[in-house]
Amino acid sequence: MNLPENRYRPDWKNRYSRQIGVPGVGEIGQGRLAGASVLVIGAGGLGIPIVQYLASAGVGRLGIADNDVVSLSNLQRQPAYRESDVGQKKTEGIARMVRALNSSMVLDVHDMRVSESNIRSLVRDYDIVADATDNFAARYGINDACVLENKPMVYGSVFRYEGQVAVFNVQNGKGEFGPNFRDLFPKPPPPELAPNCAEAGVFGALPGIIGSIQAMEIIKWIIGTGDLLDGRMLLFDGARMSSDSITIPDTGARHEIHSVQFTDAACASDDVALISPEILYKWKKDGKEFVLIDVREDHEREAVHIGGHHIPQTTHSENSEHPDELTRVVRPDIPVVFYCRSGARSRQTVLQLQSSGDYPHLYNLEGGILAWIDRIDPNLPSC
Repeated sequence: MNLPENRYRPDWKNRYSRQIGVPGVGEIGQGRLAGASVLVIGAGGLGIPIVQYLASAGVGRLGIADNDVVSLSNLQRQPAYRESDVGQKKTEGIARMVRALNSSMVLDVHDMRVSESNIRSLVRDYDIVADATDNFAARYGINDACVLENKPMVYGSVFRYEGQVAVFNVQNGKGEFGPNFRDLFPKPPPPELAPNCAEAGVFGALPGIIGSIQAMEIIKWIIGTGDLLDGRMLLFDGARMSSDSITIPDTGARHEIHSVQFTDAACASDDVALISPEILYKWKKDGKEFVLIDVREDHEREAVHIGGHHIPQTTHSENSEHPDELTRVVRPDIPVVFYCRSGARSRQTVLQLQSSGDYPHLYNLEGGILAWIDRIDPNLPSC
């Protein structure tokens, strides 16, 4: 079998012999891997094992999209990076790893944040897409782009000890497409039910497990072997070391997708007033009187902050021994702005205050400190 010279070196049969010997793979399957292209969006806990196993398996072309930098807290679950990489771009670190692992493959590095304006053109250039992000807004946007461009999307997510994997928008031999992400989640869950790793925590080895399963589904799809997680979702529980699966209904959501929408959980409800980073910046610049409160934990505050009082959410929860700490700072006569990493925890704090007293001027910073860094001060450390 003759494979493209720009994909494999002459010793490819020896290199991939253990994989070629697997029933359902063979030289034909290895050739399909050599001719395939995969886009991995996210170079974090999920993206690293996906990229590692796709490169090891001999995928011919691999694209990696991310604009984040390595932080110290990443190292617990992102073993491709080292202490010396802290502060450096993730795409640079993961690209070094891939090139050292498999110099025969074509590597596309997209140092960018995916958005409504660029996601379709990015997705269009690849055969299959891996969603290795950590927020609902990106997942919806990636899903919409994959539906509009007729590309399958391999989804993975992690939460504490639990993980999920599914393959969306798979086209069968009749040209029909399976369920997509919006069939399973028509609308984002409330922010308090959709925390990310920084807010809820994650067991370090879990992304390695889930990302590896995502890589396996991608390889199976390319080769055309095995039963895909098409129309069903794998549920993995690392604490109990058990797994289950659920059926994903086809609700016809595909026919309602006409454009890409990055639908964020923090924007799913209008019961909390939002203030944009731009308006908050203007308030600061103009010297407007307001109270700013950071509800993140101590280690997050130490890494980066934008000023204001520091009152962690855990100190004013219903079970806290100090429930009145907030009320000593919050004033009913002037605006009070709360912020956290992405806007979820601060929204909960606003809701708590709204239900407990008369505070007419409460605001939640839209997108949290992540949005502030992205839109106002990109020189701040990543969080």
